[in-house]
Amino acid sequence: MFQVVPLKEEDFAHLQGKTDEQLETLGVKAYIAEPGGGHPCRLTLEGARPGERVMLLNYEHLPARTPYQSKYAIFIREGVKEIIPARGMVPKMIEGRPISVRAFDKDHMLKQATVIDGIDAASCFEAMLASSEIDYLHMHFAAYGCYIATVERTV
Repeated sequence: MFQVVPLKEEDFAHLQGKTDEQLETLGVKAYIAEPGGGHPCRLTLEGARPGERVMLLNYEHLPARTPYQSKYAIFIREGVKEIIPARGMVPKMIEGRPISVRAFDKDHMLKQATVIDGIDAASCFEAMLASSEIDYLHMHFAAYGCYIATVERTV
């Protein structure tokens, strides 16, 4: 069984309520979401609704000091709390999208990687986490390379 783990709102509390100008001094860009999506929130694992304020920022999703240390752009919605999906559930926002799944060991070294259709995510997660060599997974949107969430093994 697996658990998809969103980012935590407390990690971004310092950004909440800031003006566009204040955010820009921190390297963050604020947008108002428009119809048609394109602003997937890493706290709720849902797309922003039209009219919602979202923030685009650089986030270090793999801080371990390895050759795979990585950070990249992500969106978060303003004023939301993280939503943790039920165990074994895949967020709907990835269904029908190409997803890169990267499997890491306990030393944060990449051991496997694949690109799948998001509809196949659950079976992919189960198969990758079945290996005792794999400690956790990272999901990324395949086209833009943006980090989505971590996937952990559960008992």
